[in-house]
Amino acid sequence: MLATLPGESDPNITIARSLSALGRWDETIAAFERSAEADPEASSKILEEIADVALSQRQPGVVARLYGSAIREMERRGEQAAAEMWSDYGAALRSAGRHDDARKALDRALIQYDAELARPEPKRSAQRGRAKVVQLLDGLGE
Repeated sequence: MLATLPGESDPNITIARSLSALGRWDETIAAFERSAEADPEASSKILEEIADVALSQRQPGVVARLYGSAIREMERRGEQAAAEMWSDYGAALRSAGRHDDARKALDRALIQYDAELARPEPKRSAQRGRAKVVQLLDGLGE
C-alpha cells in the first residue's frame, strides 16, 4: 500500500506532487490521471497546484497536457468542464505554441461564459473571465 500525506485519501496525489517538484512530468501526469480515475474530486484540487509548478518551471506544454487530461476525464464522467478550466487550457495551449487548439479551447470558454452571463444572477467572475478570454483570442489574431 502506498503512503499518503495527512488529509489526503489518494496516494497518487502525493506521488503527483512529489514528481512535479522533481520535474518528472510524464510520471506526474500519469499519477494525476490515476488520481482522477480513483477520486475525481481530490484530483481536481491538485490540478491547479501542479499546473502552477509546471508554469514556474516554464513548461506550458505540460500544463496544457494536465488541463487536457482533466477535461477529458470530466467528459468521460459526463460532466462539463468549467469556463475557467477551458480558459486556462487555452492559455496554456497558446503559450505552448498550439494556436489552433488554443482558439478552440478559448471558444469553448467563451460559450460557457456567455451562458453564465445570460443567467438571471451570473457569477461576478464571469465578466472578468470573459474579458480575459477575449484578450487571449485577440492576441492570437486571425
